[in-house]
Amino acid sequence: METNQLSVFGSGVASHAPANPVVAAAVGVAGVAGGPAGRSLAGSTGGGAARGVSPLVDRFVRVADADTGLLDEVAVAALLGDVAGLQRFLQAREIDLNQRLRQLAAQRPGVDPAAINAQATGRSAGGAGRAMQRADEAGQAPALKASMDEGRLSGEHLDAFASALRSLEPRCNPLYARWKPTSPPARLRNAPRSNSSGAGCNARSG
Repeated sequence: METNQLSVFGSGVASHAPANPVVAAAVGVAGVAGGPAGRSLAGSTGGGAARGVSPLVDRFVRVADADTGLLDEVAVAALLGDVAGLQRFLQAREIDLNQRLRQLAAQRPGVDPAAINAQATGRSAGGAGRAMQRADEAGQAPALKASMDEGRLSGEHLDAFASALRSLEPRCNPLYARWKPTSPPARLRNAPRSNSSGAGCNARSG
């Protein structure tokens, strides 16, 4: 009989979430392990999980409760901003969770991170593998992951960055891992390609 890989999660998720499933999801995701993404996006300054995730829950509720047929363009734009912020938050949290699966797999040989991801999310094996790859790449670029935790970059920005990184000569990779963006995400392509420790870094041919 196939082992249920989800059993590795244990009791990290609170069992007293609100009845509203949207609010419950917001509290549950933001509160699990008190991760940096939750603290950053919610603007928590301490004093308990409820205070820390309140702005995030507000975003969930605004999006869930909106009657889109009655919105004008200003309201639509505001809610699109909420949606984008929530997506960035959730992508950062998924990376945290997938990185935790890697840690558990290192401790327990029977744990298969990609299988757990596929089972939990309903993704294909290929989709779960790509999610795990994103988590691995985030671990190699902590500055970009920090920007995701702050809600400034999305998983798609990380993917584009990692793709560019793979096209470089291996000796150039540490330059990119240390680079922290200070400009809008659309300008990621302007990341530095050389400095005193890596002059002449170029994309690999072929």
